[in-house]
Amino acid sequence: MIYLQGPVGPASRQAGGQGLSSQTGKADLTACAIVCVRNEIRYLPHLIAHLEEQELGVFFIDNGSDDGTLDYIRSRVGNGVLGVEELPYRGVFSLGDQLQAKAEIEQGLPHDWIMHLDADERPHACLPQDSLLDVVKRADRNGDNVINFEEFVFLPFNLPDEGGGNLARNGGEMAFASEYYYYFAPSPRRLMRLYKRNAGLDNRGRAGHSLDGSVSVYPENQVLRHYIALDQEHLFSKYVGRKFDESELRLTWHKNRTNLTRQDLMLTDDVALNMDRLPHAESYAFSRNTNRQDHFWHW
Repeated sequence: MIYLQGPVGPASRQAGGQGLSSQTGKADLTACAIVCVRNEIRYLPHLIAHLEEQELGVFFIDNGSDDGTLDYIRSRVGNGVLGVEELPYRGVFSLGDQLQAKAEIEQGLPHDWIMHLDADERPHACLPQDSLLDVVKRADRNGDNVINFEEFVFLPFNLPDEGGGNLARNGGEMAFASEYYYYFAPSPRRLMRLYKRNAGLDNRGRAGHSLDGSVSVYPENQVLRHYIALDQEHLFSKYVGRKFDESELRLTWHKNRTNLTRQDLMLTDDVALNMDRLPHAESYAFSRNTNRQDHFWHW
C-alpha cells in the first residue's frame, strides 16, 4: 500500500498540509472519497481535479487494471491523491470485494467523513457556491451523519451538426461537457454515499447505496453526476459481456446490468430526444419532472 498522511485540498495546503484551519489553528473537518477502479485511466485526471475542487481527498483501490491506471495513480500520490491499495481481480465484477476493501481502508484513514464513489461519478454540492466539504461541515454542525445524493445520468451526446446531421457522440474529455441527462431515482434516498467515518455505519449489506446503523440524513440532497460512458465504444466495452459474482446476482445486485447487448446500448437519437437537457454543461438547473426507474437501455 502507498499512503500519504494528511488530507489534501485547498484548506490543507493553506495550513501546511496538516488539516488545520489557517485562521483558528484548530483541527478542521476533513473528508475523503474512496474509489475502486479497474481500467479507468480515461476518467482519472478529470476525477482527481474535480475532487480537489470539492475539497475532498481521494484514496484509490486498483482492482487488477491493465491499462496503465495503477501507474497513473502512483504518479499522482502526493499530487491530488492520498494513496492506493491493490485488490486482486478474480475474473468477475465483485462489488462485495470492493466494498470490503473500502471498509478496511476507511478505518485506516484519518478523515472525519468518507465518500463511497466510482470513477465515472462526479459529486458536488447542490449550490454552486459551495464545495462538498462546505456541506459536510454544515451537516456535522447539524448533528447529522449522512449526506444523500440524487443521481443524474449523462450520456455523451452533443449538439447537432450545423448541417442538421445526427447528434454527435463524443469521447474523452468532451463527454464531461454533455448537456444531456436523465434523473435516475428508482427509490428515495438511495445514494447515502457520504457519511461520518466513526458513526458505526456500514454499506456492505446494501450494495454501497444506503447504510445500516443509526442514520441521521442531512435534509438537503446533493448532486451526483454519473458519466456512465465516454463514447459509444466505451459503453460497449464496459457492459457487453461483463461477468458478475454469482453470489451477488443471487442477491439481485446488478440486475439492471446483466446480459446487455450492443443493440441494448446503442446511443441513438431517440435516446437523446427522450432525455432532459441542461442549458449548458455547468448548469445546476436539473429537472426532476421525469423520474426514471430504469436506465436508458431498458426504456
